[in-house]
Amino acid sequence: MQGADMLKRRLKKVTDGMPERERRLMELRFGLDGGGSRTIQEVCRESGSSPEEVRQAEATTLVTLHSMRHGGPGLPAGLRQAAGEGA
Repeated sequence: MQGADMLKRRLKKVTDGMPERERRLMELRFGLDGGGSRTIQEVCRESGSSPEEVRQAEATTLVTLHSMRHGGPGLPAGLRQAAGEGA
């Protein structure tokens, strides 16, 4: 249980810096809203988002989380450019 709590805290830290819509998608997807994790299809039904929107937000979240774990700056430069954040 301790590992799951730590992961949720890290996910919360990552999602706090996201735009509101993406943050809501990840709260639903990873169960950060207290309702348990949901499938991509469930998130789409509850949010009105497309599966691609959910996948993109999830990918960004996971890359950022991975980077935090390894002491990186967040998104790698190539992904920052693809996300429109500059290099």
